[in-house]
Amino acid sequence: MLQEVVPTLSEFRTLKVQQTIDLVKKCLAAIKDSAKDLVGFTALLNKYGVSVYPEAAAGLTFLVKTRSLEPGHYVALDIGGGSSDLSFFAVTPENRIKYLASEAFIARQMICTGAIRERCSVVCRAAVS
Repeated sequence: MLQEVVPTLSEFRTLKVQQTIDLVKKCLAAIKDSAKDLVGFTALLNKYGVSVYPEAAAGLTFLVKTRSLEPGHYVALDIGGGSSDLSFFAVTPENRIKYLASEAFIARQMICTGAIRERCSVVCRAAVS
């Protein structure tokens, strides 16, 4: 959407900060208007050629493309600054990633309540059933 209004990098660089903020707000409003349900959201993603992937996908895609992982089931834990993501996935014999389940944890909750241990068992049961 933004590229329709400001199609080149040189044009984008000429914008003042407030102009950029206003354009982004306008784009977000348009997204909210046209993506009120899953069908509208999917159509919008397809229109702009956008794929939504879990964050761990970039690293997993590299590992699969370099054939560093054998076919089988795996768990990935991405520990970030304020959250951690746990993803269960399989690598198929065709060397493709199949996501089974994922869960995000807020770091403070994990430390204070031990939620990661409890939620991991729930997510793991869901992934294998």
